[in-house]
Amino acid sequence: KILKPNKSLVDDILKKKKMVINNYDLFCPKMMISSRERKRKKTLFTHYKDSYSFKNFNYKQNFIKFGKKGKGYDLIIHARSRKHVRPACNWSRKKWDLLVNGLPKNIKIASIGMAPDALHIKGTDNLLNLNMKKLCNIMCSSKWMIGPQSGPTHLAALCKLKHIVWSPLERNRSRCLTDWNPFGADCEFILNRNPSHEKIKNTIFEKMGLQNE
Repeated sequence: KILKPNKSLVDDILKKKKMVINNYDLFCPKMMISSRERKRKKTLFTHYKDSYSFKNFNYKQNFIKFGKKGKGYDLIIHARSRKHVRPACNWSRKKWDLLVNGLPKNIKIASIGMAPDALHIKGTDNLLNLNMKKLCNIMCSSKWMIGPQSGPTHLAALCKLKHIVWSPLERNRSRCLTDWNPFGADCEFILNRNPSHEKIKNTIFEKMGLQNE
């Protein structure tokens, strides 16, 4: 949470294309510095420890761990299914079904996300369209999450939820492992746009310490 700025400061922020909404910005590191500064630093994203200054104002990031402990799941799935934004990063329903069917039957699994941009996978609890508070509580209380690199995987980091994430871009490795991971959540990054379900299944078994039935 940050202090409420006065009107002139707000105008200055907006002129510099910065956004402060309801005094919270869940994913502010991407917006912390100007394109000119990003070019000078040769980076697309900032680190969670970075700060931003202009005039007499210095904005230091202060991240809040989201969620409260309660009942959770062994594994949360974000089966991304966006049709107009990076559709090549979506898995088919068939691949998700193969993955879930290959996991032990005694682990609790849930599907999260916002329909129709995420799928409910058969054999998992349907937690699609949960409000943010309930979703954060579930994330905070669960053991692992899997999915392609996306908003929910970054939210998992803010809930300190361990997660397995994949992306075709090497620059997203540091973004997931450190830059946007202020609480040091355990994260396994796989450099692949469309890894096989066997690759993800084997990674789940290894990271979660599961045994084949």
